[in-house]
Amino acid sequence: MTKWKQCCNFVTMAVFNSLKINETLALIMATSLSDSNDTIVSEPGVPYGMSFDVLLQDDFRIMQLSSLGISQDLFYGIKDVSPFSLDEWAAFLHISKRTIMRHKNDQKSFEALSSDRIIVLSRLLIRGAEVFGTVYKFNLWLRSPVFALGGELPFNLLKSATGIQVIIDELGRIEHGILA
Repeated sequence: MTKWKQCCNFVTMAVFNSLKINETLALIMATSLSDSNDTIVSEPGVPYGMSFDVLLQDDFRIMQLSSLGISQDLFYGIKDVSPFSLDEWAAFLHISKRTIMRHKNDQKSFEALSSDRIIVLSRLLIRGAEVFGTVYKFNLWLRSPVFALGGELPFNLLKSATGIQVIIDELGRIEHGILA
């Protein structure tokens, strides 16, 4: 099992078991997953929407998650399996490393904008792993000059929403064999 899948499993267990990770989200998820057959497609023994990576594909739930704020435990679970250092995450979130560490000590959740960026970057990591096969290979691509981006390192684009969208678009082109 890859580290990213382990993170998804960790997050899923934490969300659904309400282990001090966004108890409100756990309640929302439990309510929406309990008996709403019209919103969740399922096969016998295979409920969809139960893993973090599937949760990240549901825009409505993402809005709920980001408005509630990502907890420190959830963030560090994601950070620990991502290829990005705490300094890099701080730059992506436009907050200082010291602020992140202070929030961790206080167990303060991230603000909505930072939570949204964490979710968007998590989605990007999943998409990159789908296209390149692993998060490791995706990270190598992020840190290499890309001809289609004018020789720019895709990593340098991760600090803005527009840059992230450029990377997502480029991943789509790579997936379809278009010059990248």
